[in-house]
Amino acid sequence: MKLLRQDDGYKVYDTGERVSCMDCGQQLAVTMTVYWLFDEERKRIERPTYCGECITKQAEKEEKRRRIEQIRKLFDMSKLGPRFEQCKFGNWKHRKELAVALKICKDYAASFREAKLTGQGLVLMGPRGTGKTHLAAAIAAELMQNLYSVIFQPVPVLLKRIQATYRKHAEEQEDKLLAALTSCDLLILDDVGAEKWTEWVESTLFTIIDERYRHMLPLVITTNCSMEELEAQIGGRSFDRLVEVCRFVRMDAESYRVLKATGRL
Repeated sequence: MKLLRQDDGYKVYDTGERVSCMDCGQQLAVTMTVYWLFDEERKRIERPTYCGECITKQAEKEEKRRRIEQIRKLFDMSKLGPRFEQCKFGNWKHRKELAVALKICKDYAASFREAKLTGQGLVLMGPRGTGKTHLAAAIAAELMQNLYSVIFQPVPVLLKRIQATYRKHAEEQEDKLLAALTSCDLLILDDVGAEKWTEWVESTLFTIIDERYRHMLPLVITTNCSMEELEAQIGGRSFDRLVEVCRFVRMDAESYRVLKATGRL
């Protein structure tokens, strides 16, 4: 046997026996620790089940799951409602004029690791019924399958939730909501511009956008507004940050809902 290390009271030997890591298959040494207890020699054989690298990976995955579970307690995919929970890239209704937008969103989800490092986001712009929410929900579904923490919130609903925290005996706390919004891997703000403008709305949106901007955390936004309308709605400071870190994607097409209704007629 080969002595690996020793200290006061014990010695660790390599027994020469090998076992395989249950995850990656790497060969690991079986060790024997010899120590003394009340002047009596004791021996302990240790057969590892996982290598150090796999143990680290498992710990990281567990930490991710823990973070995701914490976020889901505040924000979960059910906030989309049954209709948009079903939105995937696979059931997108293909239209030639929106093919570029679909490709951009699919590529974004596929290369999200890079977006997470650079903080790059997307702003999906266009009239109602062009599928902006569908594509944003599809991005969320794709990333959540890969254990990324994603929050998807319609902005009018989100603002009401934050306002509700100001009430006495409120069930939710503003600091916890904002902490989740500004720390998740991806924040998707749906229907920006649908809310009524006030100084509080502009200030609150700036707090969220600026915090993610400072920490290089990506953001996806959907809006029916034009560039000028969006700037007026969220304020110049927030708009400047979006211009710097987001790719603006125009989705110009006739409303899919209108097309369906026309078809039924």
